[in-house]
Amino acid sequence: MRPAFAGAVALSMALLAAHPASAACTHFVDVSIGSDANPGTSEVEPWESIVFAAGAASPVGPGDTVCVKDGDYPGEVEFEVAGASGNPLTFQAYPGHSPRVVFDGSTHFNQCFVAVPDGNVSWLVLDGFECVPPTLAEYNGANIDSFSGMAFVGVHDLTIRNNIVHPTPVISGGDEPAPGILVGLNVAPSSNITIEDNYVYGVSECIYIGSNNGNVNLNSVTNVTIHGNTFVDCRDEAVDIKENVNTVSVMYNEIVRAGSFFGQAVRLDGQSVEFAYNSVCDSGATGSDLSTGIAFFSSLYDAHLIHHNYFIGQKDSGDSNDAFIRFPEKATSTPFEVTHNTFIGSDASGVAFVYQKNVAHILRDNAFVDSDNVHVFWECGKEPAMDYNGYDIISINWCGSSVTSLTDLCNDEGLECNGLSGSLGVNASDGTVIGGSPLLSAASDGTNIGAWQGAGGADCDGVPGECGDGNLDIGEECDDGNTDDDDGCDSNCTPTGCGNGIVTSGETCDDGNTDDGDCCSSTCTLDAQGAGCDDGNLCTTDDACDGAGACAGNEEPAIDCLAAGMAKIDIRDRSTVGKDSLLWQWKKGPQVDFDDFDNPVDGTTDYALCIYDHDGGIDSLAHSMQAPAGGTCRGRACWKASAGKRIAYRDRDGTPDGIQSLKLKAGVEGKPMLKLKAKGSALVVPPLPFTQNPSVLVQLKNSTGGCWSTAFDTSNSSNEAPRFKAKY
Repeated sequence: MRPAFAGAVALSMALLAAHPASAACTHFVDVSIGSDANPGTSEVEPWESIVFAAGAASPVGPGDTVCVKDGDYPGEVEFEVAGASGNPLTFQAYPGHSPRVVFDGSTHFNQCFVAVPDGNVSWLVLDGFECVPPTLAEYNGANIDSFSGMAFVGVHDLTIRNNIVHPTPVISGGDEPAPGILVGLNVAPSSNITIEDNYVYGVSECIYIGSNNGNVNLNSVTNVTIHGNTFVDCRDEAVDIKENVNTVSVMYNEIVRAGSFFGQAVRLDGQSVEFAYNSVCDSGATGSDLSTGIAFFSSLYDAHLIHHNYFIGQKDSGDSNDAFIRFPEKATSTPFEVTHNTFIGSDASGVAFVYQKNVAHILRDNAFVDSDNVHVFWECGKEPAMDYNGYDIISINWCGSSVTSLTDLCNDEGLECNGLSGSLGVNASDGTVIGGSPLLSAASDGTNIGAWQGAGGADCDGVPGECGDGNLDIGEECDDGNTDDDDGCDSNCTPTGCGNGIVTSGETCDDGNTDDGDCCSSTCTLDAQGAGCDDGNLCTTDDACDGAGACAGNEEPAIDCLAAGMAKIDIRDRSTVGKDSLLWQWKKGPQVDFDDFDNPVDGTTDYALCIYDHDGGIDSLAHSMQAPAGGTCRGRACWKASAGKRIAYRDRDGTPDGIQSLKLKAGVEGKPMLKLKAKGSALVVPPLPFTQNPSVLVQLKNSTGGCWSTAFDTSNSSNEAPRFKAKY
């Protein structure tokens, strides 16, 4: 039994909540406790609204990640911020949360999320939100002209993933323009668009890309990826690709009950579209003008690849031209290739070719099963190239004549000379093939005829895919229909073997890689106790494996460090959140060469400040703070080098541990200087007072071995609960 909407959405919400964060949070939004006057850089001082976080006054930029917690947030959210190449700007649900963007229909054009051409939006990721449209009463009360769950026009390098778009109401008297996700139109070019792992249901078009502007070279939308989505009850098309769209990949999607209003489940009018590994189930419409699985209305479509799809249960509109795939009169130049698809249980034709004037499309290696009408319907013109197809019953309409024998078709037309007919051994519910089927290894390329190639089958339940359901979803390398390990496809849907993160036969460990030196070797055996490793903490020494796969170092200071001739430190623990501070300075020491600082600017050298408390001969790590290499801070590079003498780090947000500035100056003996400042809500100071028996040792270290040390004893310090201050 197909689950009701509520059950399907509950499952999709659970899947989204379990989805790991795509990047570490740099900014936070929480409608329950936030204020847009806050800095937004910590969970205790978050912003209140996504509208502010995405607006022109927001400080976020390339490389930042805005994490949004549970709650209902007002729309519409207009993006006026952007990322950069290699450093996208990410708006995502806080791990385990599913924030909702809702609104009351207060404007004529409404979207949960929107970007317009003059906003210069690019390199943006939108991950893990729910979009809640207006109710029918809000539509009628506000005289809303249109609604789109998400609308992005004139954008590039956009990723929309793991989102839910809830249903829009049906307006009395007809359908309304209410796509779930819209990209393109004819206002400005858009490119490099990725739409993946979303759940969209109960809207008009689930996905609407491009526009009918009559010119495929002007204002085009290019390089579009639509993968791994679940589209249910899309009243118009589940996927609507307009004629000004070029280079599209539509793969691994589940399309259920699409096209109930106008009859077309999918429209592919663009150029160079690959439609593959999809399930199109129970789609089309009764009583409409035409019922089709895939339709083409423009005469400008060209060079499509349609392969390895399941088409199951196309509805009958009563029109004799109904079909799973229906071609219009012509393509521009390059034939379509329709290969390795399985067509099951249609009230209409399996494939219809109508007056192919310019090119002969290719129909090869497909399986036709259990149709109530003809399998192939060709209305004269240029003949399609047909061969290696399998039919349970020969039912072909060939230019007005009925063909019931593949032998006759081969002798008369030179087509289907390698085709086969009879009992095909296909499960009509999901397209899987039983052992002994004549389809096995009978295709022109030596694989199976039809979509089924040994695993999974059609996915028609209307629920987002998950590992172990037998369907190969995006992100999965295999799926054998279970979550057992050591059976060739493990519980994380990766092939059994060393480096997939699952310990299986012959392995004593598996850390998800095949690297050596990390306590689990490249052959997935444990490194011996005491073997060298790196625990990732610059403030530890003598890192070693424990023999059980873990790496740990001693929390003690480095011995080989450059000591300062003068130094100071000031740590303040204030009662007000965000007001703590730390200042450390090293100077008047031995010569420091510029090369000693190595290269934090280009992202290869990390820095850490390590504070050790000494107690009767035992050093303990009291606190550590990181200044990671590379990165962007408020839209600019965090690190900057100048004149071959100085390197400076600046991050006003103080991520991740509160360091806002670090200055490194090289020079001959007595001239070098190092200075670090930390404050703000990200700073957590060490517990005070220190033991200081007899000293507190502070070292600045980098990941290539550089170390600068200062020691503060009781003779030159003030060590109290709210403040530690020392100098020499």
